[in-house]
Amino acid sequence: MCMLRAIIIGVIIILRDQVTVTSFQQLPRRGSQPTKVAASLTFNCDSIHESDPIPSLLKPDQVMSFFKQPEQRNCAISGGNKNNFREVEITDKLFEEWSDRCKELGASEPDREKDIICKVETGETKLPGIKLATSVFVGTKLVEGNVGEYPWYEFTLINNEQRARGFGPAVRVFEKIMAGSKNKSCISSLSRLTAVTNADGHTVFKFWSDFRIIIPFPSIVLKILPVNKERVEKEGAEAIGKTLKKQTQSVLQTLQQTYVKGDTPTPIP
Repeated sequence: MCMLRAIIIGVIIILRDQVTVTSFQQLPRRGSQPTKVAASLTFNCDSIHESDPIPSLLKPDQVMSFFKQPEQRNCAISGGNKNNFREVEITDKLFEEWSDRCKELGASEPDREKDIICKVETGETKLPGIKLATSVFVGTKLVEGNVGEYPWYEFTLINNEQRARGFGPAVRVFEKIMAGSKNKSCISSLSRLTAVTNADGHTVFKFWSDFRIIIPFPSIVLKILPVNKERVEKEGAEAIGKTLKKQTQSVLQTLQQTYVKGDTPTPIP
């Protein structure tokens, strides 16, 4: 029982430790039937953060030129150059899933010829007797916008992979707990990176993130949590928000400093 309780708490910790600017698991497939579950945990976290101002007013085409540089995109998708990632082949399955996520979240329709999908390694989370590694697949699109508008990047979570290793019994208990929510969790994630003009007439970079997580668990699992459900949801959302804020601010600081220093390579055509 002690091991089970510790691993359940660890599941909540995962939600904190695996956050990237674009992280979290996938939404259910469109048209899928809702799954009846005895109980669930819900985490909501919306955030908006801005960089320090750039000492000038940038035009939309200047921001577009800056955003087209792969280094800026890579900085954003890796949480401020803190997570390893690589571009992956856009298979028919991945593209279909990406398109579905965009429709469900109100994101722009992806372009298979121009946009990319990256696999981001969010690192290992240590639980009692377990080390859990997670990778997330993120669709990345640069949107030009209308005339006079600043462009923006959209990062849409498509799906993820988890790999548990360690003490055999602990791994089996963990997998049994998570199996109940596999492909049933309702977890959405959409982030946008853009530029805006602040009240002082200066340009700042702005990062907006929105996600909602609903994780179904058997009632018995929630009953043996050391605190009540509402407190778990509140503290879990706060912990996730703090981690998200830290990584987002790292991205914004890096982008702002890069632009101010003028250390900008040739943009993508």
